[in-house]
Amino acid sequence: ILEEEKVHQKLTIGEYPLYLVPLDEDVLSLELDYSLQECLIEGDTSSVWHVAKAIHKLEFAFGVIPNIRAKGVASTKAAELLNHMQLEDPVSMDNMGIPEIDTVILLDREVDMVTPMCSQLTYEGLLDEMLEIHNGSVEVDASIMGAQQDGKKVKVPLNSSDKLYKEIRDLNLHVVVQVVRQKATSIQQDYAEVKSTNTQSVSELKDFVKRLHSLPEIARHVNLAQHLQSFAAKPAFHARVEIEQIILEAQTYETCYEYIEEIIQKQEPIETVLRLLVLFSLTNGGLPKKNFDYLR
Repeated sequence: ILEEEKVHQKLTIGEYPLYLVPLDEDVLSLELDYSLQECLIEGDTSSVWHVAKAIHKLEFAFGVIPNIRAKGVASTKAAELLNHMQLEDPVSMDNMGIPEIDTVILLDREVDMVTPMCSQLTYEGLLDEMLEIHNGSVEVDASIMGAQQDGKKVKVPLNSSDKLYKEIRDLNLHVVVQVVRQKATSIQQDYAEVKSTNTQSVSELKDFVKRLHSLPEIARHVNLAQHLQSFAAKPAFHARVEIEQIILEAQTYETCYEYIEEIIQKQEPIETVLRLLVLFSLTNGGLPKKNFDYLR
């Protein structure tokens, strides 16, 4: 486009190191999706440098962080790099005052490989499991959100600016349904009361109108929760969660092995099979060679 408009020669194109991207009011992300793969498999630790650099940039805004705690090889390396950066490019403390950040804790993903192999069961977790949250939003068919546009995709924002989502994101799906139903019923009752009587004061009417502003949020999460329930209510989902619990509790080796063999035969998605295999291996100190060779 720039060439077509004959302006590209007048531009200087350079790199802009964005580093931390604010995804929510309490979430900053480097969006380095493949950093674990790069570090562990490819031996490329450049993402560790980016982590240290991002923290160092924060220090220029909030002051030098006095306490850096690290657990794991990569985290320790990031902490060391940060120390070097503080020496090579020190933050001027003249106008900073007391640092606003007291402690940073760096944790390797390697420290806990079990958790990401388990199914997420909160409302936000299920949204991520089934719809995949990217950059604070999910992309779904318009029909799921109640629109009469089959085949068209819409982006649904998921962050703390949505007050209802902020309230329900960490709740179990069944509890979410109850909360949303309660809020919808409450507004419905208020509407019936306003419609049937003429005794409300202006302030009461104002409060009612303010509550009506939450209707789009309620409708949004009713649609999403209904979509999630269509998956979470399936016997296969419950069976998977149950077998994960058995694996974590190291109850019955044969039951777990037979279940994994069964979902392979049913040609379940490869990601599902691999997550269970990895979880099974992590909690059992590896798989017996005979069983591994058979499954392979």
